[in-house]
Amino acid sequence: KDFLINGTENDTKHYKEFLEKSKGFMTTAQQSVGNPELGQQLKAAADKIDQFDATFGKIVAIKGERDKLVANLDRLGLSMEQTLTEIMDKAAKTGATHTGYTAGLTIRSLLIGRLHASRFLDTGLPADAEQVLTDLTELEPALKDLKGSLLRVEWQALVEDITKNLGEYQAAFTVLAAKTKERNGLVATSLDKLGPEIIESADKI
Repeated sequence: KDFLINGTENDTKHYKEFLEKSKGFMTTAQQSVGNPELGQQLKAAADKIDQFDATFGKIVAIKGERDKLVANLDRLGLSMEQTLTEIMDKAAKTGATHTGYTAGLTIRSLLIGRLHASRFLDTGLPADAEQVLTDLTELEPALKDLKGSLLRVEWQALVEDITKNLGEYQAAFTVLAAKTKERNGLVATSLDKLGPEIIESADKI
């Protein structure tokens, strides 16, 4: 649970320490049991511990993939924001008021989308993921309006760069949302199920 919340190496270390203790106790119990029926129950519990550990390993791997995706989203988001700011600066220096205003609205939409993306990283809720994808989709017409308002052709290349980065951002976030759904599914259908079952079995034994 600590790993799911914080995702630190220290959390993984503590998990492994307690898991090894659990396996050690289980091995000792299996070696000392004299009742065949209890022996079968112990084996079943030990198998579930192995399943739990295998699932947790998958979740750790997903965490690594998610971290890479988040780093890429941060890079793309910052790049888009900086390019839009550059357009605003150019517009301000040349008196292109409408262009500057449109760029400002686009930055606002981008920041809202990134804010919702940050919230999704905390909650992992499907509804929050849908909100981010909606925000990103709404950015597309804003960029078209911005490109149409540009007084200088050379500035259009900047908008094209933003549009390209937006497409990459959308693709990366879609994968991130899918990985998060996979992680949540493993937690709900495996860890949250196996954990109580193992504890219940040990209590009965």
